[in-house]
Amino acid sequence: GLASVLFLADAAAAAVLAVAGAILGLYLSARRRRYEYAALVASGVAHRTLRRALLAEQLAVLGFGAIVGTAAGLAAAAVVLPNVPEFIGPVVAPLSYSPPAGQRAARRGRRADARRGRRGERGTGPRDPAQPAAGGAGMTSSAVRCDNLVHVYGTPGQEITALRGVDLAIASGETVALLGPSGAGKSTLLWLLAGLLRPTAGTVEVHGRRPGALSAQAGADLRLHEIGVVLQTPARNLLPYETAVGNIMFAQRPARSRLAARRRRAAGLLDAVGLGPVAHRPAGKLSGGEQQRLAVAVAVANEPRLLLADEPTSQLDQESATAVIGLIQAANRDSGITALVVTHDPAVGAAFGRTVTIRDGRVGAEGRAGEEFVVVGRDGTVQLPPDTLDVLPPGSLARARRTAHGVELRPISPEQE
Repeated sequence: GLASVLFLADAAAAAVLAVAGAILGLYLSARRRRYEYAALVASGVAHRTLRRALLAEQLAVLGFGAIVGTAAGLAAAAVVLPNVPEFIGPVVAPLSYSPPAGQRAARRGRRADARRGRRGERGTGPRDPAQPAAGGAGMTSSAVRCDNLVHVYGTPGQEITALRGVDLAIASGETVALLGPSGAGKSTLLWLLAGLLRPTAGTVEVHGRRPGALSAQAGADLRLHEIGVVLQTPARNLLPYETAVGNIMFAQRPARSRLAARRRRAAGLLDAVGLGPVAHRPAGKLSGGEQQRLAVAVAVANEPRLLLADEPTSQLDQESATAVIGLIQAANRDSGITALVVTHDPAVGAAFGRTVTIRDGRVGAEGRAGEEFVVVGRDGTVQLPPDTLDVLPPGSLARARRTAHGVELRPISPEQE
């Protein structure tokens, strides 16, 4: 794989530098060697004997330099490479990493439990409308939970609040589309769930763990085994000099499955997104749409428990978008993957079990079975749907009145008061 080549190249480069240093040392000592050579000749030592001795000495110096340089390069690579921020998309383990047997068994058990729960329990299917509202009670097996989540960018005096008290719960095995205008905070929410940002306030939990509280290595391990991430820029999810099939094979390394099984899965994923004909083309030479499809295939290759995808169909035509959506749905159906997909396209959102709309950094609406509902915030605030703002424009007065069937909201004018 590419990482192994880079690992060995690092050691080779260190060896070359060490040998170069040895050669430089021999060159700088050449004048002193000439005097020693002349003195030995004058004392009667044969020229052949001197040449052999000098050659042996030079070979010993160069060999010692190569060994020391190689050892130093390998040691530096073993220490540095595992701590370098990983590529997002296929987040891969350090080359020497091998999950403990107990951890692998526990992960297999969790996946089996997810499959059994999906077959035997209602409410965990991708299109079950009986899930509780965002942030509501009653979710016994939450893959994602956000409690009064706040995130602020910038420096003191120039702050930008991206999220303003987001409450959200997503059940294990559920598929959710995150809708909203640009700048609403959708991508920020995904980065917080992936552990790539730390929240300013509030709580973020993924399968009971708080990504923002983990160390860099623990966060990388979480993304390695538990979370598949698709960033909005397709190339950021891929190894550009590796082939399409090589990217998927590389993403499957933590699974420790047989090589033949990984090849079959890689071929199946590429065929599912229509990339079979370009399987052996470097990812960096694929088009933007092809890279986007490959990024989704890479993200689900290792069967993560949670898939976070930011605009995975933004550069795709209708046919390719349908293929990508089908791949996500198949991963949900076959492996129990929980999916949270950011999109601007209502048609894409309709393909998933639930939609959650974020406006101005807050959860404002939720859609189920084709119908959209407003979400009442923890402070009683309600974001009205955009098509009702002509009746109640921003800044207008309204009277909220409790009725036998719920709450009635009627506009009033100041003169009526």
